[in-house]
Amino acid sequence: VIRASEHDPGVISPQSLKEILLADEEPTNFVHTPDFLLFESDDYILTVDRERLQISAKNMKKDTMLFLADITAKYVKLLPEIPYQALGINLLWSIKIVREGRPPEISFAINHVDLSEVFRDHEIRFGGIIYARKDPYVLRLVVEPQGSDTFIHNFNYHHELSGVSAGDIVRYLENFMGLFEHSSRTVKRFYPDQDIKWAIPL
Repeated sequence: VIRASEHDPGVISPQSLKEILLADEEPTNFVHTPDFLLFESDDYILTVDRERLQISAKNMKKDTMLFLADITAKYVKLLPEIPYQALGINLLWSIKIVREGRPPEISFAINHVDLSEVFRDHEIRFGGIIYARKDPYVLRLVVEPQGSDTFIHNFNYHHELSGVSAGDIVRYLENFMGLFEHSSRTVKRFYPDQDIKWAIPL
């Protein structure tokens, strides 16, 4: 996701995607107005409005992952004059608990007060939000239980872009696979013996 104050959806069409951004896939769904663009193919969904460009994978093939970063970098190179505001690289991992026995435990306390004691008469499950800063991004990781045996991990690598050159934005995008691998390693450390899957948001 790239936020900006002056995206121009009109600059992108199926023809410009092929000629300028070098995207070869034919659209399965295409909407184009002066203020909004939707381009959907078998592998990805691209949307652009005046304030936001978003491109999302529909599968976890490495070629698709690399393409997402590449087409976004080409967009920035094509339109370096746009006042870009923020870049968010978002990755979701779904963990299904397959090991028998006690499920993974997330504990939470405030001022050394165990919340499971505070809500003793409730059935509770814990998730959490973690902020971790490492230049040039701030990672926001949300861990959320779903059902009795699944945890969703939403990684958002947030980059502030005010005052950042188009060349630096492209370098951030070139690190996409590095951040993908970082998110994968992190989840594997949390659940070394579990079934870890890439989660495609619906």
